[in-house]
Amino acid sequence: MKCKEIQSAYLYKFELYRELISPDTKEVFETSTNSVLIESLIPYRTYHWRVAAYSEKLGIVYSYFTTFRTLPELSVSSYPNPFNTETLVEVELPYKSKLKISVYKILGELVATLADKDFDYGKHIIKWNAEKFSSGIYFINVQGDFFNKNIKTILTK
Repeated sequence: MKCKEIQSAYLYKFELYRELISPDTKEVFETSTNSVLIESLIPYRTYHWRVAAYSEKLGIVYSYFTTFRTLPELSVSSYPNPFNTETLVEVELPYKSKLKISVYKILGELVATLADKDFDYGKHIIKWNAEKFSSGIYFINVQGDFFNKNIKTILTK
């Protein structure tokens, strides 16, 4: 979260409320800068936040409340894993998105593109036939509009 910088501010307190604006749902993050990174947000939840800037010249300056909703998480898996020649990549999308699904060798070399198109929300299964590839560790990368996820899969022949 980031707020407008207040000249002469020596402390910022970011107040984060989960679901309801209530003392019971309040978390405070203190920093000397006008931004804070919060990694504990839960997918598909509503949050409210505001910031208090502490300044010797202005006293305490509060921002208005801002409300936002976190996005649901993307789910990606492959099965069977390990596999022999063929595996199914299961992608569950929280919303419609353009996806590029690629397969990389362990050293980062692109070996296959399984999909590069628009997908509707919901569950999708994409088959990867790895008959022409050698045994080893591969990474399946699923890249979308607002996410990028990698999973490891093992090909054994």
